[in-house]
Amino acid sequence: MYQHLQGHRFVGLLAGPTGSGKSFIAESLKATFPDIVYIRDVSNLTCDGWKGDKKVSSLFREVHNPYSYNGKVYPLIFLDECDKLFSPHVSSAGENVSESIQSELLTVIHGGEVEFIEKPRDCMDRERTVVVDTSHMSFLFAGAFERKARQIADKESGASMGFGASLVKLQSYNRDLKMEDVREAG
Repeated sequence: MYQHLQGHRFVGLLAGPTGSGKSFIAESLKATFPDIVYIRDVSNLTCDGWKGDKKVSSLFREVHNPYSYNGKVYPLIFLDECDKLFSPHVSSAGENVSESIQSELLTVIHGGEVEFIEKPRDCMDRERTVVVDTSHMSFLFAGAFERKARQIADKESGASMGFGASLVKLQSYNRDLKMEDVREAG
C-alpha cells in the first residue's frame, strides 16, 4: 500500500487459508482509504458476451478514474476470491471460460486505456463505449488457493504407503507459495 500511496502502481497477490484475514485486510484498507480502495468479489465473474452481469468492466463501476488523493494516488482494486478465477472452468461447448476471463483481466491489469461496451440498462438507453485508464491503478488479488495448497502438501509428504512412506502428513499451507505454484494454479 505504501508504494501505491507514493504513486507507484503495483499488482500483488495475497494467498492464505480461509479465515486468515485476507478480506479483513481489504476491509481495513477500505476503511482507512475509502475513496481509493474498491473491493470486488470476482468468484463469479463472466466473460463479455456470456450470461451474467458481472463482467470485467463491472469491476470499475463507481470507481473514480482517476481519483486524486494528495495529488497523485489512483484507485486500488482489491480482487477477492480470485483463486476461483484461476481454476479451469469448462463450458458445455468445451471452452475454458477461465482462460477467457484471465485474458480480459490481463489486458486490464497490464495498464493503459481499455475500452468496454456498456450495455443499456433499459430499452431507452443505447450501448456506449466506456474507456477506463488503468495505467495508474493498482490491483491486489486475494484467494485461498486451497486445492493448490493440498497438492503441494501431498507432493511434499512423499509416498503415502510402503517403505518410502512418510509417517507425518504435511498440512496445507506449511510453506509459502512460490511463483511456480501460482503459475501451475492457473
